[in-house]
Amino acid sequence: MIDDLLYLAAFRYALGRSSYIIGTICDELIKADLSNEMKKTIVREIKETEAIENPFGRRVGLSMEYDRKQWLIVKEKFLKDLT
Repeated sequence: MIDDLLYLAAFRYALGRSSYIIGTICDELIKADLSNEMKKTIVREIKETEAIENPFGRRVGLSMEYDRKQWLIVKEKFLKDLT
């Protein structure tokens, strides 16, 4: 339980940032033995952040393209795990 909470805190810290930490957090999330509920929460929050647009209609919620790719890898892995 505490592990899930720490992973969630790190995930929420990194989500939407432009930082080297994103790759590290994504790698650790994929390696972690998270509960299905935690994976569902992370997938939901990635989807919500992914949908954020700037005033010009450009999706910017997942930050830069490299960061976006990292988050989408986590999302797809967790979706696969949940099916």
